[in-house]
Amino acid sequence: MKCSAPKRIKILNLTYKVEFCSKTDRVAAEADGWCDFENQTIVIYEGLAPESKADCFLHECIHAIGEAMGVEWTKEEQISRRIATGLCTLWKENPSAFRWWRNLL
Repeated sequence: MKCSAPKRIKILNLTYKVEFCSKTDRVAAEADGWCDFENQTIVIYEGLAPESKADCFLHECIHAIGEAMGVEWTKEEQISRRIATGLCTLWKENPSAFRWWRNLL
């Protein structure tokens, strides 16, 4: 079952817009995605492969969560990248565990 990408996502008490950018924007930004805290927007390069897109989306959500919670970390990019990749792998390899987990919330 194919789902469409969200247009908005709730992160704590904030609502972030989710947008997709072109290759031109990706090159200009020198990034596959970014989180604009001031405008509450998460932007992802539309041309990424599905697994890379999932990883990038989660990475930017981690940035937004950290900002909203006032996390002070000195290696934010490294932490966001590694946690996002780890969680994507965990989720992909254990779908039944995450269905169970979701029902707990």
